[in-house]
Amino acid sequence: MSFIFIFEETNHMTLTCKLLLTSYLFFAFQFVTAQHIGIDKRALSGLASEEKINVIFSYNELTFNGKYLPETEFLEHIQEKIAKHRDTEMAEKWVTDYHKAKKQSWPETFITQLNKHLEKRRNAPAFVLNDTTTKYTVVVHTHWMNFGYDAGIVKRPAKASMYIYFFKTSDAENYLSLSKLKKREGLYNQSRYSNKEWPRPSLASMRNVYERVAPHLADALKRVFKK
Repeated sequence: MSFIFIFEETNHMTLTCKLLLTSYLFFAFQFVTAQHIGIDKRALSGLASEEKINVIFSYNELTFNGKYLPETEFLEHIQEKIAKHRDTEMAEKWVTDYHKAKKQSWPETFITQLNKHLEKRRNAPAFVLNDTTTKYTVVVHTHWMNFGYDAGIVKRPAKASMYIYFFKTSDAENYLSLSKLKKREGLYNQSRYSNKEWPRPSLASMRNVYERVAPHLADALKRVFKK
């Protein structure tokens, strides 16, 4: 009887381990798939013969959070919130820093990470910001954002949805490759989500989203460039 009990218990434990392993592999696959960026390798083959590729950051029709607030409405809401809990000067400074991040910090971070992860490819071009003299252009069009939050026990990273599309600079209306990225997340980092920033949304947390997206785009482009 004891032998049968041990046998059944062992089988139960084996089955439990198999179920846990299957669940782990499933979620790992889901995570990897979610980070993947698909490109049209054949259409982008011409990039390998170029020295530079132009990069443009666009925020047309940008919305925020679950209610998809238009940018103007979102900024008004945040400015009022900061002014109410802190002061008007801090509110105005945050809005100024936000616009600066859109134009400089986020694009520059993206470019730096993209070039860094492609630097070992022999024929990989340099990706540069706002250079219309290049033959090809890639647009990073962010159309939705959520800055995440830190409520002590419950924390959420920043997210952004964007389109990344390539086209010949002389023919902007016809894209060569289009990638749709939905709600890509940054990584949680205590220094970026400290409650000391409250009620200001963390601009650094949104920068982290672009820090993560750029390497994934580089991985996709490695299929175009030689080792």
